[in-house]
Amino acid sequence: MNTLSTEHYSAALTGAPPGYVGSKEGTTLFNKEYIEGTYSKPGIVLFDEIEKADHEVILTLLNVFDHGRLRVTSGQVDLDFTNTIVFMTSNLASKDILQHADQTSDEVKRIVQEKLEETFLPEFINRIDDILQFNRLETDVAKQIVNMYTADLNARLKRHNSSVSLEAPFVTRLIDEGYDAKYGARALKRSFRRSVEVPLAKRLVAGESGEFLGREREITIKNTSINQ
Repeated sequence: MNTLSTEHYSAALTGAPPGYVGSKEGTTLFNKEYIEGTYSKPGIVLFDEIEKADHEVILTLLNVFDHGRLRVTSGQVDLDFTNTIVFMTSNLASKDILQHADQTSDEVKRIVQEKLEETFLPEFINRIDDILQFNRLETDVAKQIVNMYTADLNARLKRHNSSVSLEAPFVTRLIDEGYDAKYGARALKRSFRRSVEVPLAKRLVAGESGEFLGREREITIKNTSINQ
């Protein structure tokens, strides 16, 4: 939502105000086709980090949540949200959740609710159908994420007739070194790139074959297979 963090750029939703350049063109950030969806498939709109949005954006969304419609200022475009699911994410209470990691689920929900009420208008919160709280990643989930990264890497390695597999001790080390409760999966992604993708990329670019022992003798490349 950095794009919509100032009042000037909030016009990207409803179009430029009358008298401004582009006000008659009916240009909007929304894609009409994606918003309205189809009979069997609803439209989807995602506002990432909604707390960064300008106050005018929030007021615009109030009208959408109330009537399910949004008219662009030119009057030429009328967007229908009645078949749309609107998702909004926020990091508002992330620091507080980390500081109260030992609290019960109900207590954490109370903290989240207080943060929402401090930031958004009551009428805005009242129009949200459901608020879901994402818990911090546990070790088992982090392992699943590493497996997902590995599968994605293997898909890219197919054109090099190569594959990679990571043994459990190395996965554990990746998580120990890369996982951070504060930064979540992004820190783990950086660790995976640094410890797995970069050494493999260097080997492929160099065009070397045969057996390769990576840093700390943990990554082994033999012929066209890469085994941890």
